[in-house]
Amino acid sequence: GSPKPAPFLSIMCTTVWMRRPDPKTILVLSIFLDVLSVSLVVPLLPGKYRQYQLTGWKYGMVNSVYSLTQIVGGLVLGIASDRMLGRKGLLLVSFAGAAASYAMVACAASLEILVVSRVTVGLTKQSMTAISAMMTEL
Repeated sequence: GSPKPAPFLSIMCTTVWMRRPDPKTILVLSIFLDVLSVSLVVPLLPGKYRQYQLTGWKYGMVNSVYSLTQIVGGLVLGIASDRMLGRKGLLLVSFAGAAASYAMVACAASLEILVVSRVTVGLTKQSMTAISAMMTEL
């Protein structure tokens, strides 16, 4: 007859680390990563704004730019998600845009770069929307 696999191989193949992770676990870890990244970057913004003498109504305008671009980004990415990206693609775009924005904050050499970073994150950061939609499908 044909040779039988070694018994330790069959045990290894059924251990937890060889199984495909549960989709809910992956989504919860994605939420954790998202919240962790926001909690590390957002507290740096007021210091960066002070570094570039941004106070008063200008401070409010920069924060309003983020809110406005998040509305526009939600609409555009929602349509793109429905027509071509899918929810996983939307999540990847969201994480990539957030990573690019956070890198801009870390390396910002001017106020303009900080504003561009806020626009970038506003347009692309729809991760919680995508994860909520993905959770409802499970």
